[in-house]
Amino acid sequence: MHRAPVSTRAGPAIRRVAPAVLRPQAPGRAGRLLDLQTRAGNRAVAQMVLQRRGAQGLLDKPVAVKAPLAQVIDDELVPIGQAPGRFEGFTTKAEAAAIAQRSPEVTVIVSDPDRFHVLRTTATTLGGAKATVPAMPKGWTVVEVVEPTNVSAPGAFEKDATAATSSQDKPTAYRNLLVRGSHLALGETAWSPSAGKWVDGKVNVALWLKSRGRHEPAEVDPTGTAAIPAPTILMGQSPFDEGAVSMRSTLLHESRHAYHMARTIELIQAWRTARKQDTLATWQKWLKAKKSSVPAEVYQTTWAATDPTYGTATTETYSYMHGFMYRFRRDDDAGRDPATMDAAGTRALYLRMLSLNSMGEFYEHAAQDARDSTLARIAAWAGTLSAHHLQHLRDFMTWNAKGPGDAPRVFYRELAKRL
Repeated sequence: MHRAPVSTRAGPAIRRVAPAVLRPQAPGRAGRLLDLQTRAGNRAVAQMVLQRRGAQGLLDKPVAVKAPLAQVIDDELVPIGQAPGRFEGFTTKAEAAAIAQRSPEVTVIVSDPDRFHVLRTTATTLGGAKATVPAMPKGWTVVEVVEPTNVSAPGAFEKDATAATSSQDKPTAYRNLLVRGSHLALGETAWSPSAGKWVDGKVNVALWLKSRGRHEPAEVDPTGTAAIPAPTILMGQSPFDEGAVSMRSTLLHESRHAYHMARTIELIQAWRTARKQDTLATWQKWLKAKKSSVPAEVYQTTWAATDPTYGTATTETYSYMHGFMYRFRRDDDAGRDPATMDAAGTRALYLRMLSLNSMGEFYEHAAQDARDSTLARIAAWAGTLSAHHLQHLRDFMTWNAKGPGDAPRVFYRELAKRL
């Protein structure tokens, strides 16, 4: 859920831009092994290498374009329930292109070696310039750069959002707005008229929701044989009112929750097939035995989703982190020189950055695995920021330290050591 934290222990027409000629890059050991295994036809072993490599991430790779500032690849567009960097990719280029064509931002389609991935950049348009993309790491090959042609005029999304509030057909107006501002297809969205009424497995517009967003189900019972609903996302009113970037940030936040629940359901289904006894204790013993074979993020969030006493701190830490990183890098004011900004403009920026406080508060109550991995991730991300973005981040942390005492001091102290 995208809401204020509570301390707890326990988805247009396009113009395609031909990819630049890439310089070959010497493959690493994983790349050479992958090539050998693929040539040998051993798909199972090749897939293991793919997953290991994918876990290292593809984010924050420089993308040089003819624009005032270099753009970066900072996200992989994946189906709901999948995770960037761990998604196995689409089986055909056409599947990947369908996602790329819907993105409101420039995307890069890459192959690895016979699956296709769609990587989102920070560029909303290349403005007619030809993209020059460096060789992707570890054997990735750029297939195509896809640029939206129907780029909205400044303020157009906000204007349409205002019009939607008085529309006679709000379900259609808001679902179309959701599609326009994201990479989702209309069929992946739905309308939730009231609490308890939504379409499972979809991104539902839920204007009745008091928070920015929510995911369902939040907790599941691993015992028994009852079917578990597909991971579902609810989008409240405020992300639409705040603009397309804010809306996508909330969608990214809730999509991380959906990823956690999708992996939880997979593990429960595996256990139900193999279980000897149908008790919570037996499930937890089985899950502990899987700890070394699943990502720490999946292990911790699965435990929390199946044990109400564990708390939500871990899943919220990851979700707030991904949402914040996406939004902050795209904040125009964060790209300005702090020395040229007046106090009102700076304060307005800081208020838009407060979701980092939310992440930090949950971080301080999260499992140690989550604390270690998220701190390392956000520190690495900070190293790719522009000088102005990084200075605003540092100043924001200092501003928080002078506050009334509600800032997540442990989180900021640890993060400051890495900036």
